[in-house]
Amino acid sequence: MKRKKSDYALNKEAPDAIVYQDAYDNIEPLTSEQFSSAEEFLKWKRWSDENYHEQEKKNNIAEKHTVPLSDVPEAKVAEPSHEAQIAEDKAEAERLEELKRLLYEVQDLISEKQFRRLWMWRVDRMREEEIAKIEGIRQQNVSKSIQAALKTICEHFKK
Repeated sequence: MKRKKSDYALNKEAPDAIVYQDAYDNIEPLTSEQFSSAEEFLKWKRWSDENYHEQEKKNNIAEKHTVPLSDVPEAKVAEPSHEAQIAEDKAEAERLEELKRLLYEVQDLISEKQFRRLWMWRVDRMREEEIAKIEGIRQQNVSKSIQAALKTICEHFKK
């Protein structure tokens, strides 16, 4: 169970003792009677106050600049390892190379006009009417061109 007061606060509240936490998490005081002289006690009291204060400052900085895992979205906590990211990047690069190869293969199958219209329709997500307006032709011509391109591609890849 976490204590409500820090070692620094407990030590400052006890001007006649040096407060410390023992191995069993008990708070124990060292009084001036346990030192060889009052000067020796005061020397160690000043040191403990400074030491606890430094630790308190470090803890405060850490707490202010640290986010508890409970506050972090699960997606951020479950980031892949460096090795997994490298493998994923490699697989993605291979997938893109295969897509490029297939794209060039499709480009060789159909006319430049069909490819351009198919690209605008599938990749740019344009409607046939928009493509027709850009090219200054009727929508039916765009539709026939796209359908012919798709038929050619499907026949090629059925083989």
